[in-house]
Amino acid sequence: MLFTRGKRFKLGAATRHPPNAAPDELQIGREDMTMHQRQYRATTAFLLGLGLLASIAGCPNRGESTTVREVVGTIEEIDLQNKRVKVKAYLEKHETYETFLVHVTNETEILINGSLATLNDVKEGERAEGRVRVNRSEGRTELTALAVSIERGEVLAAPSAEPGAADAPAQQGTSGAAPPE
Repeated sequence: MLFTRGKRFKLGAATRHPPNAAPDELQIGREDMTMHQRQYRATTAFLLGLGLLASIAGCPNRGESTTVREVVGTIEEIDLQNKRVKVKAYLEKHETYETFLVHVTNETEILINGSLATLNDVKEGERAEGRVRVNRSEGRTELTALAVSIERGEVLAAPSAEPGAADAPAQQGTSGAAPPE
């Protein structure tokens, strides 16, 4: 609905202006329509430009991808200087063993028997489980360790009160007497 000098009429294909409108009213209506068309065109152009910009800037190339994978394997080699580890893992998809070079960063969480550790604490030949970020770009694949967990079979002995007491064999008594102090 459009209100003009107290009169009300519908804008439509057949009735754009009141039938008894004065020429100055018709001119105002045309200016309003032209302004409306300009606003519509400007808004449409802005939204199309924004969409085009977002599609160009926000979308990575089809050749680039980043995923996170679970890996279980054996540590074959540790390069402390370059913070890299070679891991041999079985790939179920290909039914074969492959060796991967995995980068370790300062943000990589390393757990040995549930305790925080560093790359210096890791030993070759250990079985490790973890998550790696796989980044494929320009035909290259780079693996970065996010979290690593190693379970060792060793159990740490409790510290003894006397030096050398841990080396002595345990005495088994049948008399029921208290062990010597």
